[in-house]
Amino acid sequence: MNYRNPALAVDIIIELIDQSQRPIVLIERKNPPHGWAIPGGFVDYWESAAIREAKEETRLQVKLTLSISCLF
Repeated sequence: MNYRNPALAVDIIIELIDQSQRPIVLIERKNPPHGWAIPGGFVDYWESAAIREAKEETRLQVKLTLSISCLF
């Protein structure tokens, strides 16, 4: 299947600020490429995808504090 427009996706770095060394959250990918990754996924229209992906993939409620970049 060929798409004319690329699908927009989001990745989230979740920092655990209540822990002393402020580690980040990784998920184990179920789909290829397998391995460890930061949470993320595709964006639906009119949504806060970063918050939804964090909830879906980690079950964590997050507060967005910084947007680093948006690449198209």
